[in-house]
Amino acid sequence: MTGSQFGITDYSPSDFQSVIDFFWKMFDNLGHEFDLTSKDKDLSDIPNRYQSGGGIFLIATRQLNLVGTIGLRPLKEDVCELKRFYVLPEFQRQGVGTRLLEQLIDHARSRLWSAIRLDTTRKSAGAISLFRKYGFVEIERYNDDEFAENFFELKLR
Repeated sequence: MTGSQFGITDYSPSDFQSVIDFFWKMFDNLGHEFDLTSKDKDLSDIPNRYQSGGGIFLIATRQLNLVGTIGLRPLKEDVCELKRFYVLPEFQRQGVGTRLLEQLIDHARSRLWSAIRLDTTRKSAGAISLFRKYGFVEIERYNDDEFAENFFELKLR
């Protein structure tokens, strides 16, 4: 399988249940708790949390099954934040994450953001490698996310 067998589209409200099911499965695979009422509350209103103010939320599907997500939301001034970048383990290393990231970066550039920031954990070695490949560099902590261990930024101009 290659990334070309995957479709990437903008989130629409009709995708809501698929996204929630995806995150339940993804977090279960990672050994994390999924909580739509607190720490994962942003997923209950993707149009307002991500798609407004120049942001975007993309989903990757294969044969109508959701296999990956990535989001971009305004952070401050002309800086945006990459969030919710996940690909199911059985679909990793097949180009899905690369295509999601490339589309997100292209979107951010088209919206004239000056930089993309993100936070992640040390456990996300594959994602960290991909971020570095695309020019993200480590920066100081920029938020108070208790689960975040690494912070990156990609300058867009």
